[in-house]
Amino acid sequence: MVDSWLAAMAEPDGDRGWSWLSSEAQTMIYQGDAHAYWSDLEQVNWAQVAWAPANGYVDDGAFYSGYVWMRSHPATLPRFLVERGLATPNCVEGAPFGIHLQMRLGWFK
Repeated sequence: MVDSWLAAMAEPDGDRGWSWLSSEAQTMIYQGDAHAYWSDLEQVNWAQVAWAPANGYVDDGAFYSGYVWMRSHPATLPRFLVERGLATPNCVEGAPFGIHLQMRLGWFK
């Protein structure tokens, strides 16, 4: 699910993962504004971003908790993931090498 969402964000067309987010997540994070989501995506050079497969689990039956390691340079981390509260960066000496996700299961469709 997370791998598919991250891959969809990098696609040049379509809804780019917007439909992967539940209406609750869309409202909570983007006030239901898909254009704000797409604007965030446009700020990223997706050709330079590379992720390892997500490694996660369901925690307490209500949350998805997992890690996604970066295969690309730390500078390629899409900042909006952190700024919008979608992910927390894992850092070494201030350089992100991956992200930690903890979100309600209902945030994904």
